[in-house]
Amino acid sequence: MFHNEAKFDAKFVWLIGIGVARDRKGRRMNKIVGMCLAIVPAMCWTLLVAPAEGRAADDAWQQMLKRDFGTGDDAMKAIREEVEAAAPDKRPALEGKLIAILESPEATVPAKQFACRMLRYVGSTKCIPTAAKLLTDVKLSHMGRWVLQGIAGPAAEKALLAALGKASGRVRVGIIETLGERRSPTALAGLAGLLGGDDLAAGEGPVEVIPPDGKGVKLLTYVFANGIRMHRGKGPGKGQAGITVVGTDDKVPAKPMPGYHGSRDIHGDFLNCVRTRQRPFRDVEVSHRTATVCHLGNIAYLLKRPLKWDPVKEEFPGDEQANRFLSRAKRSPWAL
Repeated sequence: MFHNEAKFDAKFVWLIGIGVARDRKGRRMNKIVGMCLAIVPAMCWTLLVAPAEGRAADDAWQQMLKRDFGTGDDAMKAIREEVEAAAPDKRPALEGKLIAILESPEATVPAKQFACRMLRYVGSTKCIPTAAKLLTDVKLSHMGRWVLQGIAGPAAEKALLAALGKASGRVRVGIIETLGERRSPTALAGLAGLLGGDDLAAGEGPVEVIPPDGKGVKLLTYVFANGIRMHRGKGPGKGQAGITVVGTDDKVPAKPMPGYHGSRDIHGDFLNCVRTRQRPFRDVEVSHRTATVCHLGNIAYLLKRPLKWDPVKEEFPGDEQANRFLSRAKRSPWAL
């Protein structure tokens, strides 16, 4: 029909294998060519580019399984962009891939940490059982808590409370902090049950401080619940600090304190730990406990008498005079 009605001069301009033709009026033929020009790139994308991108995405997920600290940046970037840009209907599939990393025996600790960070974007109640398994793992507990903290509802809180009874030490402290961040009143009963326990993990520190009295006690002495006594003394040399462990049979010489991770100072250590996800040499908990010990010693010096200390409640039991030194008057309207 078209050939019978229209006589046309055809002129072909070949560009990347595509000929552009036009009729005398430059209308109908241009319409057809325009459709072709739109279809051909789409076909090329479907047949060539899209499969290549799909393979690249799959490669990124495979690389992530073996990721170590400081490596796999390209794979992390690809997965992060995929997760952040995912539409709601795509998130369950991504969540399944991230759960698979956490459950894979081949996945490294850095890979699992990254998977937990991504689950904060797309995680749902489906990932709670897997994240709950990490709560008692010393290396991954903080990342499991990070996932659960972002999931609303009683299921996540139930997992945290269940782990609270199994954990100890710093791991338990972290779970307590996460429960506090969630601000749920149903967690109070579980937390209250820890106050009478003998696990000082939730409040590490001495239970008694004895200042020197010029008689039998020559050095400031800290007594811990397990019977260990720590005496404040001098380090192994001028300007040095160290620890001397004295046992029933022998004495271990003082050794230098451990240093920072890959750095000469506290600032470089912090930046390095941001990159490697290691615990800083002086993290917030260690710094708090260290400062507490120093304050306890100063208060004992000021009062010139032995003091009993509760490291869980962080108070001097039944000692009103000593408790006055735990804080100072605050300028109104500020309060803690």
